[in-house]
Amino acid sequence: MLGINSGLFFTLVAVLLSSLCLVTVWCTGMIYQSLPTIRAWNQSIVSPVYVAMSLSTGAVLTLCLLTAFGLDVEDFGWVTVTLLACTILMKRVYWAFIDQKPEQPSTAGSATGLGRFGTVRPLEAPHTQANFVMREMGYGVGRKHADQLRWLVQIVGFALSAVLLVLMLTVGGIFSLPLAIAAMIALGFGVVVERWLFFAEAQHVVMLYYGAQTS
Repeated sequence: MLGINSGLFFTLVAVLLSSLCLVTVWCTGMIYQSLPTIRAWNQSIVSPVYVAMSLSTGAVLTLCLLTAFGLDVEDFGWVTVTLLACTILMKRVYWAFIDQKPEQPSTAGSATGLGRFGTVRPLEAPHTQANFVMREMGYGVGRKHADQLRWLVQIVGFALSAVLLVLMLTVGGIFSLPLAIAAMIALGFGVVVERWLFFAEAQHVVMLYYGAQTS
């Protein structure tokens, strides 16, 4: 009986495991999205971007493996290219959200509730040198450098990967596997830069304690 229904059984198991993986990715995104103290993370699109990123990177890796085994990947390849395009569009929307200036930015006055009495400022610095919180929660990346890195993510990570996959699907032949591997490497590089930016551009409200004017 198991032999007769083994195909259906393994299909159901694969669907179940894939669904659990997507739930895990969504919950990981919610860990960041649920933090109101970090405006760059407290955006409704953070978890959807996490899921889209996992689907597109997983699709490219799967495409590479299927190509290595000599299987037909044309339909799946075009789905992968579409996923890459959707993912970078969602990421651009996320960047547009965090680039908007907040209507009511947090200040030392609003954080302490003393703003109604006048300007609030610390009497002295809380530390004589940088500590873990300042390094991890208050890392500053210049706007110029952030913009350059964003374009690097878009051009090398996603646009180049998509172009390489389109070439693989249209040219094919002996170039299929090398093009698929190149697309995977390019996307991997872009995702590493994108993940670094995700943390580097986030500013925690705790930095008001360390002298930041707004958060």
